Amino acid sequence: MIAALRLVARLFRSQPLLRWSTAFCITTVGWASPAGVFGATLATLVGGGSITVGNAKFDNWELVAADATSGVLPSLTQIDVLPLSNDLSNPGVQIQGNGQLTTTGINALDVYLRFRVSALAGGNAFAGHELNLLGVSFGGLTGRAVVSQELAGPGGQLGAAVVVADNEAGILQPTMSSGFTPTSSFTASVNIFLNGLTSTINLASYSHRFSQTGPATLAGDFDNDGDVDGADFLFWQRSPSVGSLADWQLHFGAHGVSASAAVPEPRGIVAIGLASAAWLAMRHRGRKTPNT
Repeated sequence: MIAALRLVARLFRSQPLLRWSTAFCITTVGWASPAGVFGATLATLVGGGSITVGNAKFDNWELVAADATSGVLPSLTQIDVLPLSNDLSNPGVQIQGNGQLTTTGINALDVYLRFRVSALAGGNAFAGHELNLLGVSFGGLTGRAVVSQELAGPGGQLGAAVVVADNEAGILQPTMSSGFTPTSSFTASVNIFLNGLTSTINLASYSHRFSQTGPATLAGDFDNDGDVDGADFLFWQRSPSVGSLADWQLHFGAHGVSASAAVPEPRGIVAIGLASAAWLAMRHRGRKTPNT
């Protein structure tokens, strides 16, 4: 594990970084709707709920696994998920830990989430994403907080992003983004990892934004190839949650804007992908299921 952490630290030195030499707290204000208006607890979402932000829907939430060496697992009923809708071309959600994403002493917390993001019929396709570490604090000179995100769509792997606050190494990478081939839906896999020696680490909040700046989507085009045909019906049979069969029936034979042109990824995204893979590879086996 130590070797993997050092590898990630080296990869991030090629990115613009903030550095410090003492215990710190970062707080970046992110706009969100008031709690309880359009947001939901993570327990509600994992139980089948969803959040709609503009022309984007966030659903199929799943807690894949979680582990805490202290034995204290986060309560999903206390973690809030709020919509970020001040820029509807970049809809997103903000996760507020409310003291649940925290660890103290020689302990680690490892949480793995997954959810689906899809464009509503007639909305634009997604062409990029941004991960932000909005608030994290350390009670001593040690500890690190890492959130990594990988996206997978109908065509395979999409972009990756990793944000890091490493108090001991003096590394802060609070924001990272990448672009990808436009797609109307994808699955986001998120890994949250906290560990330290003596200090208390509190991940107060982080956010996901998804750039909905690709071509207009075509209802019923489940495989996102620019038309509605038999291949889309087969795709729907394999994964009915991808959309409505009524949309396929209504638009069968239609042609839209093909989303085959790849979006150039920013410099350093190869390193980001490697770092993300390194963090995801560190997930513990035999994790426990958190309290809901």
